[in-house]
Amino acid sequence: MTPPLGFTGHLHDDVETAISDVGVCQYDGIELGSDSVIDEPDTVNTLLSKYDLELYCVMAPWLESDENVTRIVDAVPTMERLGARYLGLLPPRRGLVSDETFARWVDRIHAATDSIQPVIHHHGGTHVEQPAEIEEWLSRTPRTVGLLYDPPHYAPYGDEIEAVSTFIDDIEYVHFRDLEMTPAFSDHADRLTAGEFNIDSVIDYFEAFVDLGDGTLDLPAIYDALDASGYDHPITLEIENQYDDPLVHAKRNRDAFERLVE
Repeated sequence: MTPPLGFTGHLHDDVETAISDVGVCQYDGIELGSDSVIDEPDTVNTLLSKYDLELYCVMAPWLESDENVTRIVDAVPTMERLGARYLGLLPPRRGLVSDETFARWVDRIHAATDSIQPVIHHHGGTHVEQPAEIEEWLSRTPRTVGLLYDPPHYAPYGDEIEAVSTFIDDIEYVHFRDLEMTPAFSDHADRLTAGEFNIDSVIDYFEAFVDLGDGTLDLPAIYDALDASGYDHPITLEIENQYDDPLVHAKRNRDAFERLVE
């Protein structure tokens, strides 16, 4: 059975266009950034209802300051009223804060939640990047904190197909996209791992994420691993750097996903 399919609103300049584009492409749900939910909750609620979309995930800003954490905590009731399933937590950049600070922030956010589940988004160049770090932080955080599994962010550091069986008990939500993993990309990933946040590495790393089928990942094998594991939570297509014609990309990637799961 194909899990519910979502699309991110990250390509769009405004929340109204994001939700309408995802809706007309007949996705089941959407992921939005926390600013949209905080600033325009009534608009979000109206449009989710109009297009019969579920709010799969609200992606919080980078956990890099007490102010950001407070903003997230204060917005949790709004996220829950909108029916969001997951609250995506983006770890701080590598070397920016201590383990103790990051753990305190996650605990504070977790304590504020009720019906929404926090999920840690392992991410290149951050506090939770390597496979061993994912395992460590899943063990250090409360049991109800899950994993947002993102194969392209895992691929530079481990086998993204084997990761499914390794972490399946913790995977609550999945980002699905492709990656053009060239030797140059690997060099940039290594620099970010070392905490070298020069602009060229950040841009080239970001631009390596591409539409489904345009990269080097074995997407059918990743999907098959999820399917074989019994995963039935949402899969969201995260296309975040193709800003021209976002509606075209929403439709193109839905079609590509349907072909690869046939």
